[in-house]
Amino acid sequence: MQAKSVKERECLRERSVSMQERSVSESMQEKSMYEREISMKDRSVSM
Repeated sequence: MQAKSVKERECLRERSVSMQERSVSESMQEKSMYEREISMKDRSVSM
């Protein structure tokens, strides 16, 4: 039973890490989209 619990714990840790990485990449994508919108607004204002 002990070995199984250790394996499950490692699996859970890997899953949580992958979730964190996914959330980080999603936040980076949102940031880049936000910056793109800002740059487009600046361009329209300068015109």
